[in-house]
Amino acid sequence: MSEDLARRLRQVREAGGRSLRDLERSLHVSSSSLSRYLTGQAVPPWSVVVGLCQTAGVDPRPLRPLWEAGKRGPRVGPAVTVTRNDLPYDISTFTGRQEELAAVLTAARAERVVAIDGMGGVGKTTLAVHAAHRLTSDYPDAQLHLDLHGFTPGRDPVEPGEALRILLAALGVPSGRIPEAVEERAALWRSELAMRRAVVVLDNVAGQAQVRPLLPGAGSSIVLITSRRRLIGLGDAHPVSLDVLGPREAADLFGAALGDARAQDSPALEEVLRRCGHLPLVLGVAAARMRHRPAWTLETLAEYLREGDLGTAGVLSMSLRDLDDGQHRMFRLLGLAPGVDLSVHAAAALAEVSVSTARRLLDDLVDASLVLENVPGRYHQHDLLRELARGAAEERDEKRVALTRLLDHYVRAAATATNLLYPSGAHLRPAVPAGEPFARPADALRWLDGERANLVTAGTYAAEQGWPEHAVLLARILYPYLDGHAHHAESLPLYGRALEAARHLGDRAGEVHLLNEWMSMNARQGRYDHAHDDAKHVRDLAREIGDRYGEARALNALGDMHWRERDDLRAEERFRAALELFREVDAGTDVAIVLGNLGLVAGRQGRYDEAERALRQALAGFAAIGLPGGQGTIRANLGQICLWQGRPAEALEHYREALEHHRGLDYPSGEADALNGMGVAARHLGEVTQAVEDHRAALAMAVEAGDPARQGAAHEGLARAHRERGERDLAREHATGALDVYVRTGLPEADDMRAFLAG
Repeated sequence: MSEDLARRLRQVREAGGRSLRDLERSLHVSSSSLSRYLTGQAVPPWSVVVGLCQTAGVDPRPLRPLWEAGKRGPRVGPAVTVTRNDLPYDISTFTGRQEELAAVLTAARAERVVAIDGMGGVGKTTLAVHAAHRLTSDYPDAQLHLDLHGFTPGRDPVEPGEALRILLAALGVPSGRIPEAVEERAALWRSELAMRRAVVVLDNVAGQAQVRPLLPGAGSSIVLITSRRRLIGLGDAHPVSLDVLGPREAADLFGAALGDARAQDSPALEEVLRRCGHLPLVLGVAAARMRHRPAWTLETLAEYLREGDLGTAGVLSMSLRDLDDGQHRMFRLLGLAPGVDLSVHAAAALAEVSVSTARRLLDDLVDASLVLENVPGRYHQHDLLRELARGAAEERDEKRVALTRLLDHYVRAAATATNLLYPSGAHLRPAVPAGEPFARPADALRWLDGERANLVTAGTYAAEQGWPEHAVLLARILYPYLDGHAHHAESLPLYGRALEAARHLGDRAGEVHLLNEWMSMNARQGRYDHAHDDAKHVRDLAREIGDRYGEARALNALGDMHWRERDDLRAEERFRAALELFREVDAGTDVAIVLGNLGLVAGRQGRYDEAERALRQALAGFAAIGLPGGQGTIRANLGQICLWQGRPAEALEHYREALEHHRGLDYPSGEADALNGMGVAARHLGEVTQAVEDHRAALAMAVEAGDPARQGAAHEGLARAHRERGERDLAREHATGALDVYVRTGLPEADDMRAFLAG
């Protein structure tokens, strides 16, 4: 067995704080077996790995590759594990700051949090990133970097809840498993860090309130913080304060950035350093200006600095005067863009130039140290330079036109990518001009994944800052991708703002679609507040404006609500009305979805032949469209029909096929559904131990997905299986868990669990 797996399992146990005796009772595994698993003498069943992770509240999925490697037995060479590394480039000419670097590295090996403070441009980020790269070998499980935009012009600081969502996603936690409350996210973040050795750089922090929920708890991970403020309220954080560079360090840095000997022994060096304020950022800009002028001496540079304004802004402005018109325009427009960074294509759209011209201009600005390229092909600016750029752009009244071009680019490219990935519904989404082409669906998905944060930020910004049409378009276009890949939590703010924008515009068609999508995203996370009223409102509004597709979606949503309430008659009525409308507008995917719903209604009513016909039609529809996730859902529905008919062996085969369809699609809800079905079928076949394993795995998947209905089903399945094994305490524990979920989500299965607990 891989020693890496044993080490990770020990970390999980430490994070949960449970004794072997406690684990023996919870997992129904002997303490001697647990000891062998934790010391690497044996490979545990996957259900034990999942159960152990559940006791600590951590995600088991990162352990799956190690477990599978252990099951295959020893192999030549070390085990290969994939870790997340988001650190920006480490500067190759890092110079000076040796005392401060030593202080950070020493503190990092003794403390959990190091807080680096200093004025803007003093080199805090460069030091933190350089130190993090030096620490990578000691913290191999993850190296993360997050800019919290505490002092970024034109951007609000990142809220702690959103920062936690980003960090948890970086550790591989699916969005559906990330809780809503900040306190719960912070607890999950601490739990995830506790089983890893990770180094995390939290950059550009506004204040202690922003960063306190992001700090680690137990375990070995460390956090490096940078801020313009001294964060004296963080208690155990080890402070490292940066002043401007001393004369010798400033000279060394300037010489390294210049790259030649012109700064050596020049009487003008002291004046150049003084006029640059001994600030690393400003020294780098001044050196870049001189580097491209071989004929200049240091006296020439000093003369130019002497003629300009004194101070940081003056030196930076001087560097801008040396740009040609195209470079200067690109520089100032970059300061306007919302989002994390810009790709070359986005920058080309922003400046209305060709992609090749944009790439050349951006490379020129990188060479001049006026733009950063921490990730290949993606560009952003230091806050001081961004402030300068924004001011220059606003003086020229360039903001409205430039940002409209950028938002147009995002809308068109998103539409092109989404239509390539989801062609069956393209005619039902807003028609916009084509954007940059994508050769294959995989390229479109890669673009959407890479730009997702920028797209969501741009859509929200558009809604709030006067581009409501773009907000509505982005939200409507992106829905199939965001919903299909379970990016619900991060996207909900976009849909709330876009819905407000549609109402502000009087765009009733947009309101219909966005309210349908808003309801769907909330329902995926078990939130049904006002769902009936919203669905009826959107149905009535769709009818009023003649939007047949929007009306069908609302009817299907109402049918789902009645199904959850066990009102089969009204559910079937709504589904049949929706089916007729979906067929009328040629919505193939939705037709297959509703046929699947009708099959379940007929099956619960005992009309099994009718149920199977509907489900077979749905299966053929999903196969024709090429949606394996849909096929998996219908296979699970067929399994349910077989269970109702008392045919558990056939049900098991359907659920196994469903599981195969869902695996590899990053759709844990589907896997949880299939595993729960397999557990029920196994129990009916008398294989109760297998049932426990299946339901445990389903619970892990449902927690990942943030899917309360399937969490409840997994707890219920475990309760019934444990009771059959005579394990009444475990049965009561899981029945109580199921009851909590059912009560919280208003599901009628709560009555079943009350009866179970009373029995």
